Amino acid sequence: MESSSKRARAPGNMTQIAHCLVDGCNADLSLCRDYHRRHKVCETHSKTSKVTIGGRELRFCQQCSRFHSLVEFDEGKRSCRKRLDGHNRRRRKPPQLDRNSGLDFSHHRSTTLTATGTTPTTSLVSFRSNTSNNNNSPQILPSAVVGFSWPGP
Repeated sequence: MESSSKRARAPGNMTQIAHCLVDGCNADLSLCRDYHRRHKVCETHSKTSKVTIGGRELRFCQQCSRFHSLVEFDEGKRSCRKRLDGHNRRRRKPPQLDRNSGLDFSHHRSTTLTATGTTPTTSLVSFRSNTSNNNNSPQILPSAVVGFSWPGP
């Protein structure tokens, strides 16, 4: 006997034909893709901006694969605000040094090689935007050098 709680269903044992959950939609989902059968929504209503289920106006979220109330969406978006926020947070990159922004990246570490090319040294470099500078280019100022050695004669 198999110990798994999920068992494969024989294709002939289906007693009910899967239909779309949307009120008044009798679309037969048996010929649709597995995704639409699993979520009980026809392809048309999965992309519709407003549907009625049980008397409530809802929209299908592409990220959650669930129906949500319309207030959980921004304008005509197909993904709910909560999932879009998470998606956008993952996609955002850290801000880059902008010449005109005045950003200060002090204590930025850089590693260089000594004159012999054998022993790496670590220095703290300050990037400061100088607004009084006519060409608006940032100044690079060394602030500390660790483990520096001069090559022997």
